[in-house]
Amino acid sequence: MIIVNDIASLKWKDNTGKFPDSVLQISNINSGTGAENVIPGELNFKFNVRYSPSITAEKIKEEVENILKSHEVEFESEWKESGLPFLTEEKELIDAVTSSIKEELNLKDVKLSTEGGTSDGRFIAPTGSQVVELGPRNESIHKINESVRVSDLDKLSKLYKRIILKLLG
Repeated sequence: MIIVNDIASLKWKDNTGKFPDSVLQISNINSGTGAENVIPGELNFKFNVRYSPSITAEKIKEEVENILKSHEVEFESEWKESGLPFLTEEKELIDAVTSSIKEELNLKDVKLSTEGGTSDGRFIAPTGSQVVELGPRNESIHKINESVRVSDLDKLSKLYKRIILKLLG
C-alpha cells in the first residue's frame, strides 16, 4: 500500500491562476481472490486526475510510472484520456458573454470560474474554438430531483440571444 499512497499523494500546481491544483484520486483498488489465507499475486487500481492546462497527461503518466519503477515492482499500465483540459483566454467570446451578463442581468461584476466539473467543452476546445460554459444555476446538479427554475431558463434564453447578437455584431 506504500506505492498506492505515494501515487495518491501526487499533486500538481496550477500555473494559470484559474484552476485548482491538480490531484490524483484513487477510485478502485482490487487484489486477491477473496480467500483469507492466500497472498495476492497482484494489485489492480484505477485513478482519476482532473488536471489543469499547467500539466500534460504525459507528465502525469511519467510521474506515476516513476513511482512504480522506484519501488522496483513489475507493472502494466493502461491509460485512458477522457478529455484534455482547456482554457479560453480573454477573447471575443468571453467579452461578449461577460458584457451580456452585466447588461441583461444588471450586474456590475462577472466572476469567471473554471469550477463545475467535466463538460462537453473538452470535446469542442481541441478544434481551436473559444469555449465558454454558461448555463442555469447548478444547485441541484447530480442530486435527487435535479431541477432548474423556469424563470432562470427565461433569463438564460434572453442572455443567449444577447450574446449571439453581440458576436454577429
